[in-house]
Amino acid sequence: MKFIRKYLRATDLATDRQSVKKFVHKFLGFDGVFCMRMISAHAGDIMATELIVALWHNFNDRVRKSPIEMFEGGVSQSPSKLDANFKTWLLGQTRYVTR
Repeated sequence: MKFIRKYLRATDLATDRQSVKKFVHKFLGFDGVFCMRMISAHAGDIMATELIVALWHNFNDRVRKSPIEMFEGGVSQSPSKLDANFKTWLLGQTRYVTR
C-alpha cells in the first residue's frame, strides 16, 4: 500500500488511508501492485505515476456510480467491445519518445 500511496502523494492525489486501501486491495489486487512495481522498475517512475493516476481516476469513477449504472455501462457490453475500449485507452496513454 505504501508503494501506491507514494505515487498518489507525488501528484497531490493522496486521500484518506481507507480509500487508498480499497483501491489497492479491491481494485488493483496483488497482481495489479506487482505490475505497477514492474512498470516502475522497467519503464520508470513517470510512466508508473501516470498509469496509477489513470487507474485511480477509473477507480473513483466506478465508486461514484450506482450498481445499476455499472451494470448498464460495463457488463452489457460484449467482450470484444470492452477489449477495443481498453486498447483505445491504452494507445491514448502511450507516450512515444523520439531521438
